[in-house]
Amino acid sequence: MEAYRDQYATLFNNGRNVTVIGISVDADTTLASWARDEDFPVVFASDPGGNVGRLYGAYDAKNKLDNRSLFVIRPDGRIAICKWGPPAKNQFFAFLTSIGANGVRVDDLPATDPVDDAIRATHLEVLTTGDLPAPIEMADDAALAAALSRAGIAAAPAATSVTAAAGRYRQGDGTYRFENRLRFWVLRMLR
Repeated sequence: MEAYRDQYATLFNNGRNVTVIGISVDADTTLASWARDEDFPVVFASDPGGNVGRLYGAYDAKNKLDNRSLFVIRPDGRIAICKWGPPAKNQFFAFLTSIGANGVRVDDLPATDPVDDAIRATHLEVLTTGDLPAPIEMADDAALAAALSRAGIAAAPAATSVTAAAGRYRQGDGTYRFENRLRFWVLRMLR
């Protein structure tokens, strides 16, 4: 979400003729606090049962959360979808697996991408697809710990310490930078 916030003017025409709604299974009070603290220029909606996530193929039933995805639906029926790219291209995912965060393990991932599967199932026409750089940056150890805490991410009891696991992503100035990719699709509803 920070990448969307930081590139809001470019990605979302600075909000002109666009309404961006972030949907999450988190409680509305949690989302409101996070949006205020991080100064997000978007609206957030709480989807505690994952119903909206299921409609768009973004709900992870095993972990009971909506996967980070972005759907932009234009009045002419074109739909743009954006989500984190493949785990192999995302250093933050590698970091989370290294600390066993909430039981995240590479070998537990589905064989195919659920968003790709959902797109195929809807029979929408894919106009284009690709990846975009979306680095995640954190100011220091405290910011990293706070971000993990806000997201409800806990390291596995036997895992290496969070700061030790994140050490390879620490920059010379003490900040953290995780190189990541966002995958996007632009689709059109078949008439």
